Amino acid sequence: MKATAVAHPIQGLIKYHGLADPILRLPFHDSISVCTAPLMTRTTIEFGGVPRDRATIDDRDVSARDMERIRAVVDPIREKASLREPFRMASENDFPSNIGLGASASGFAALAVAAAHAAGLRLSHEDLSRFARRGAGSAARSVTGGFSKWKVGLTDEDSYATQLAGP
Repeated sequence: MKATAVAHPIQGLIKYHGLADPILRLPFHDSISVCTAPLMTRTTIEFGGVPRDRATIDDRDVSARDMERIRAVVDPIREKASLREPFRMASENDFPSNIGLGASASGFAALAVAAAHAAGLRLSHEDLSRFARRGAGSAARSVTGGFSKWKVGLTDEDSYATQLAGP
């Protein structure tokens, strides 16, 4: 149960200016972004074969805080797929992280897509966007690519991104 996915960072055009619900990562208002391909994040996740959850980004173990955010994406996917196995995740960016280029957006988008496929789930872009949003709000838009709009929503189910125009 292993899968790899690629996602591209985004640049916000209309920002969401914070979260109305920090647990579900629901924004205060709609936002719009554009995908910045060819920059990309490649994430591989495998369920089983390891004694505990483990994650690396650019060949470095993640911090406890980053692992919490990763589990915020992976745990609901495991629950939906009725999986209990621990995971091993490796994510790599082909661009610098932590300088405002959207590594968290592409990272959590790639994680949501890879985790869903590795868990045997075939989900809509809306559902993938919702799962990705749990790690980083902007990841909701990174799932769709191109020009994307993240709807504010009032619940987990109705806050997701849709593509406005292709790449």
